Parts: sequence; C-alpha cells; structure tokens
Amino acid sequence: MNNNEVSASLTVGQRIRKERRLRGMTQAEFSHLLGISVSYLGAIERGERGISSSVMGLLHEQLGLSYDYLLDGTTLNDYSIQQYLRETPHYGIRHNLDVILGACSNQELENCYDMLHTYLIHSRRRKRRKGKNPSSEQ
Repeated sequence: MNNNEVSASLTVGQRIRKERRLRGMTQAEFSHLLGISVSYLGAIERGERGISSSVMGLLHEQLGLSYDYLLDGTTLNDYSIQQYLRETPHYGIRHNLDVILGACSNQELENCYDMLHTYLIHSRRRKRRKGKNPSSEQ
C-alpha cells in the first residue's frame, strides 16, 4: 500500500473499531458477525490491511453503516437522504433488489430471473391490450 492508501485504511479501521466498541463487542464477536477472521479484523482496525467491498457491504447491511461514513466519515442527515431518494425514486427499489439478489444462490437467481421475466412479459401484454381497447378500463 502507498502512503495515501495507508492513511485511508487507518481512518476506515479506526471507524470500524469505534463502531465495534460502541456495540460492546469483542473482535471475536464482531469478526464472527461479519464472517471474517479475527486476525483480518485486527489488521483492518490497525490499518495494516484494506477492507474488501464484501466486508463493507456486510457492515452496511448488518449494522446500517453507510459507505460514506466508512470511507470518509461523512454522513447524510435524514433530510438529505429523503431529498436524494425523492430525486431518484427507483434507487431504493433497485438497491433492495441488489441486496436480495446478492444473497441468492445460482439456482435461486435463475428462478428469480424466470419469474421476473414471465411477469414482465404478461404485464406488458396486458398494457398493450388495454391500450388497444380503451373501453376495457371502464
């Protein structure tokens, strides 16, 4: 790691240590929650190792820590978050789908794809039929 990466890792590691301690958890308990080794957690907290995107995702999903907070210590207040979501109405839905699908096995992903694809085909056909026959909406 270069010097910039080391200082960024230290900052991320310090935030993770702070959050772990606020929850009254040992490194063993916290690492078990995240599914990582105690030595890896310790190295992250000390800034000796960078944090993987999957561990950042777990910190976000399991503990509600925002990526902004983990990376640079900034947090959005509730008003800013609500304003952002109003500006991008489908963001929350897409994010939730990403989270759900990210936890699926390959077989579950195939099943989800098949169901969604079938739903969209039927939904679009229904819309086309309604568009051709305006009296069907009465």
